[in-house]
Amino acid sequence: MPVITIAMQSTSSEVKKSLITALTRSAAEATRLPEASFIVLVNELSDEAIGSGGRTLKELRAAQPA
Repeated sequence: MPVITIAMQSTSSEVKKSLITALTRSAAEATRLPEASFIVLVNELSDEAIGSGGRTLKELRAAQPA
């Protein structure tokens, strides 16, 4: 069974469901395998576990103007 993994910040159940549906559909179309053969893993990370440019996502968000 193919496994699709996405790592991202915490998000709502609705967004996770949408991602799982869209990623499964896309992968099935690209590989011509049945959708039922795919497993999708959504790894949610805290804002302190994601960084860019040497700063955490939490720091980057705090620095953005309101």
